Amino acid sequence: MTLEPHPLRGAVLGEVHARPFAAISPPLRLLHFAFMTDAELAARDRTAFGEFVAMRGHRGPDAASKHYRVAFADSALRWEQHAEFTTYTWELASPDRTPFARPAGELQKMMLQLPQPGPLMVAADLHFLSEADGSAWQKVFDQASLVAFETEAGDALVATDFLAANDGFVRILVLDRGMSPPRAGIFVQQLLELETCQQHLYLTNQVMFRCWVELAEWIGTTSIAVHSTSIGQQITVPAHREAVEAAT
Repeated sequence: MTLEPHPLRGAVLGEVHARPFAAISPPLRLLHFAFMTDAELAARDRTAFGEFVAMRGHRGPDAASKHYRVAFADSALRWEQHAEFTTYTWELASPDRTPFARPAGELQKMMLQLPQPGPLMVAADLHFLSEADGSAWQKVFDQASLVAFETEAGDALVATDFLAANDGFVRILVLDRGMSPPRAGIFVQQLLELETCQQHLYLTNQVMFRCWVELAEWIGTTSIAVHSTSIGQQITVPAHREAVEAAT
């Protein structure tokens, strides 16, 4: 290439790496975790994950891998490392024909066998069911916070209330209306990525707001304090509905 690239282009391309998807079919339960990890925590987690996989007869990721997927007897696990966080996504066979019949807390035993990589940022419980099995889906969620949408093709319905259930997980229900397994795999992966990215953005905004407040207190300037308060009011408005609408 003869054009001069932006100095950060390589880093951006390294972060927005292609993440292969897995074809899936209902019924399936996916538990998705995202942990904040700096360079030291990420290195420690890579070692722990490699040992976890090796103990179960698999080779594990190499030193340069950003993502890795492994299939076990009754589940599959996708691991990804980003610049600021690490994710674990468990795919679990689901005999349940009722949305979230079993609490996610009962299904996370494998995750608890790993050292926690860093502070927990996201815990999402996605249940992928046929439309016939999820006919009473509205009863699962808080009606005042319920958000639901259909895909443009009409082959799936998604619902959530973005609230943490009693087990601590945010529930996302996907009802299949004839999606192909490859399309379902892509779609579900993008939903979980959306949940992770919007939570990361929200947390980042909170950190920025605290910096504004600390700066205002240090300088003692009323105008800065007022400005930072207005910023806080703006960023504390949940962006969930806007994020979901943007994704469709």
